[in-house]
Amino acid sequence: LRESFRRLKTMYRNLEWQSRRDRVNAKLLDVRLAEVNFTAKLAERFREAFGADRALIYSAAADESGFVPRAANGCQVPDEKLRLNLDDAVGRVRHRSEQAWALSGKADEGLKSIHIPLCHGGKIVGMGILSAPSDRAEAVQMAADEAASLAGALLVEAETRQREMNKLKRLELQRELASHMRGGIALADLAKRFLEQVSYIFGFDHAAIRTREVSLATEGRALSFAPASEITALAAFGDLRFEAGEMVKRRVGTLVAFTLGGYSFSFASTQEGRIDESDVEGLRE
Repeated sequence: LRESFRRLKTMYRNLEWQSRRDRVNAKLLDVRLAEVNFTAKLAERFREAFGADRALIYSAAADESGFVPRAANGCQVPDEKLRLNLDDAVGRVRHRSEQAWALSGKADEGLKSIHIPLCHGGKIVGMGILSAPSDRAEAVQMAADEAASLAGALLVEAETRQREMNKLKRLELQRELASHMRGGIALADLAKRFLEQVSYIFGFDHAAIRTREVSLATEGRALSFAPASEITALAAFGDLRFEAGEMVKRRVGTLVAFTLGGYSFSFASTQEGRIDESDVEGLRE
């Protein structure tokens, strides 16, 4: 009788675990229904599925220099990336959680950080950082660990879909601008429309077009300095081409500037890693 009871108890625990895992997975998979803002939706599902108070999602930087902030739920997206060697990330990231929450503006006491290395295809593709009260932290950690592989796959999928969406928007913008040019729209109005759409697509908070003589159009905030005519700084806070702390003070985490056809273009964001090299090529197109 005791043996039967133990078997029954084990079966119940297994069913309970499977049910919990399926509920978590179902909530995460709901991300696939999103039509826009895929990583933001993933952060929302992270927090809800794992029962956390807030969630941050980082993706691995293309140059393997650390993790770039992508989305947050329950707090702000940090501007600065986590500069960690990807090979050491699993062990070292636990010592950086307070920095991450401080950067997000949510470094509250009484909450414990839970870290989930997100892997896909045998490599680390990102990092999820959750926070929850100490009395719930163990349950959140367990749920997150069980779903980490699915979460990693969904992060890759979300970023792929976002890149495809951005590419589609760029093509639509090119067609729209070509149509306006045939219609004889004023150059300043055309430039303004271009900057509005590019800022929306890539999430810039500064965009500008200048000729040698005048500013043709500006979108968002003005920069407190004139950027070099040709520069790409996708992680400007730690870029050695600038004086230490200079770009932090100026709140420029991403900076891209180039000259084409006699026009100077500049784009900036407070957030490091706002775009990648493929996006820079898309801007030039």
